[in-house]
Amino acid sequence: MTWDTAKAGLVGDLGGSTEPLDFFVGLENMHLLSLQADYTVHVSLWGTNHATIFYRHFKLGNESSAYALTYNGTIVNDTPADDGFQATSPLPFSTWDRDTHGCTDTAGSSGWYGPDCTQYSLFATKLIWPVNDKRMTWPAVSLPWARNESALSSEITWKEATQENVLNSCADRPCAETEVCVPATSSKPQHRCLPLATDFGVPAALCDNGGVHNGTQCICPIQHAGDQCERYIRDCTEAFWNGHDNAELSGPYYIQPNTSPAPFLVYCRFEWGGITIPFRRTHPSLTHYNVDWTTVKAGFTTTLTSDLSTADFFVGLENLHHLVSQSFYRLHMSLWRSGEYNAAYTGVFYENFSLGNESTDYTLTYDNYWSRQVDITVHADDGFHASPPVTFHTQDRDTKGCAGMRGAAGWYGADCNGYTLFSDDVLVWPAGGVAQNWTIVDMMLERHGELYEDL
Repeated sequence: MTWDTAKAGLVGDLGGSTEPLDFFVGLENMHLLSLQADYTVHVSLWGTNHATIFYRHFKLGNESSAYALTYNGTIVNDTPADDGFQATSPLPFSTWDRDTHGCTDTAGSSGWYGPDCTQYSLFATKLIWPVNDKRMTWPAVSLPWARNESALSSEITWKEATQENVLNSCADRPCAETEVCVPATSSKPQHRCLPLATDFGVPAALCDNGGVHNGTQCICPIQHAGDQCERYIRDCTEAFWNGHDNAELSGPYYIQPNTSPAPFLVYCRFEWGGITIPFRRTHPSLTHYNVDWTTVKAGFTTTLTSDLSTADFFVGLENLHHLVSQSFYRLHMSLWRSGEYNAAYTGVFYENFSLGNESTDYTLTYDNYWSRQVDITVHADDGFHASPPVTFHTQDRDTKGCAGMRGAAGWYGADCNGYTLFSDDVLVWPAGGVAQNWTIVDMMLERHGELYEDL
């Protein structure tokens, strides 16, 4: 949640005595409440079991202290919970837009945190609180306040939490009391009135495409992104940066670069910052690669599953153009000697790899290249080396006659030099100064920088 929302409070389901209650009065009101007397606050946890811990002399500072939480000792009963706050000093409250110790970003939810960010949060999507030194998940929690034997201060003015506090950003578009107004975004230009859910007033329909709201933001599934998970990821790097950084999740996913009219399928490797693979072929290949212009522009796929060893596909020149035009990419041409990835390998890297549009015949450019060897004694060479411009040729669109001369579609320079990935016979790429046969070739794109639309 944002700082303003945490300060004002959230109204979820605040029904009658037989209804489940879901609400939060807000930090400012909790501060004012704690000022007017001496309170003991219970953290009462409910699920299959019940556990409670009591915090004596519970106080919340004012906004200038970031509503720092303090207490003087704890009490447990016959259903004891552990101290999830673990406060050895005042704990300021943190949100995504006011993160005192960086803990909201680290822990993934708003809450009261100390410098070590080890505290448990009552505002996480999945409520976890320790009992008997074990992390346990609880479906419900409440914080009853019991006033100790002291008089109320007559100098404190109670500030009521109202629906208007929650919806002040949509004051020009009032919603019903059972709804919340979601402000307009670039992708959804109209305000929306959505039903309140039971998770601290988070709109049930706020996240699209299976996204889950954690109280502060939408957590999107792998192939979706955006404030409301409303679009496809721009490339596999975006999914990696969104937290999908487990290599076991690698597989085929749809992406849609910011200028692409439609999504298309690539293979994502969720390691090394997120790798987008738009091209892979094997030899002997099941795919006919020496294709006409229309086919190579659109792309083709024989196999593309979670098992990369059986994949054989190309996203097409048009999609590749949109992909590499949205940021700074390094192309890693990965070359393998046999049918398994544990065999001989070498690779060549092209910095700032780029592809023009169709009107340029998908002209290929790069700033420089470098190579490395791992299992063999020679470095891969620059197979694209040719006199510029290096343009794509097919038999039916052969502007310089290179496809006819070389017998295959591919990128060729002004002198028709260069090696092609699109021959129908043996797959050849230079290494150590001589042409060599290879079993598998991957084009692997690593993004190094922000998407241009985000700058």
